[in-house]
Amino acid sequence: MALAHSLKFPDMPCGQFSGHETFPLRQLWLPKIAQAVDSARTLGFSPDFTSERGVERAILSLGIGKNMVASARFWAKACGVITEGDELTKIGKLIFGEGCQSGKDPYCANPATVWLVHWNLASTPEHFTPIWFLFNQVNQPTLDRQTFVDGMQELCRINNWKVSDNTLRRAQECTLRAYLPRLSAKGYVEDFVEPLLAELNLLETTASRDVFMIRRGAHKTLSNEIFVYALMDFWMSKFPQSSSLDFSRIAHDYGSPGRVFKLDNDSIAERLQKIVDITNGCLEWTEQAGLRQVIRRKKALSNPKEFAFDILVKAYSRAKRI
Repeated sequence: MALAHSLKFPDMPCGQFSGHETFPLRQLWLPKIAQAVDSARTLGFSPDFTSERGVERAILSLGIGKNMVASARFWAKACGVITEGDELTKIGKLIFGEGCQSGKDPYCANPATVWLVHWNLASTPEHFTPIWFLFNQVNQPTLDRQTFVDGMQELCRINNWKVSDNTLRRAQECTLRAYLPRLSAKGYVEDFVEPLLAELNLLETTASRDVFMIRRGAHKTLSNEIFVYALMDFWMSKFPQSSSLDFSRIAHDYGSPGRVFKLDNDSIAERLQKIVDITNGCLEWTEQAGLRQVIRRKKALSNPKEFAFDILVKAYSRAKRI
């Protein structure tokens, strides 16, 4: 797999390929970690997932093994639920609640949460580089496991990252297991260990165990509000000074909603045509003289971070269970 030499990340001393302990993100890990963090704060002490005593408490409270505790904490940080200091983030508080205040989706039952988790993982290489690589760099509809590993090796070579082949293979396996439904020996989906992100149906198995499909399309469970939130997050990260953003960047740039959500051009255009109503005129889609772009106005221009969070809150008033 040939990669663009522009895929250099000078601010990253190394990509993030470990930390998962070989476990993909499971259905109830984020709620359990959020609850453990909030309970610790309520009782007046700091959450502790690293010391021997803290890990023992986490094993008992979370009901999972030692390595799984480390993995669950890694995924909670990568998904933007907790900070490096094991505090609930603003998004973590919104979804899972804090203290006596209940969250919008305490059990990860709404598609808004699952799509948001995917966005946080796949929109930047810092959180878990293999997931970013899969959803941003891979363009073909099918991919085999060895080509996936070869591509990550090339990414490491371009950036002079020293990562072992075994680490890359484990990261590749964990990434695929995170998005593919887990089947029992009889071919049935095992709900109790089902990976959270498999609900999105972004990856699909084929007759060959070594080949999988990447599903591009409209993805109807992705709400327009989560799409707009992702658009604003991408916009503020890549082009914070710009009051307009053209269609090609929204659809095709690395870390864009089009790439990360694997949306086809028609469905992106359809969502953008509705954006003025969704945002009460704060974002407007225009098509003039062959130029297709979104323009920021009002709060989206004056206070984009607060505007984006308002849209995220709005997403949960419309979200339905997958």
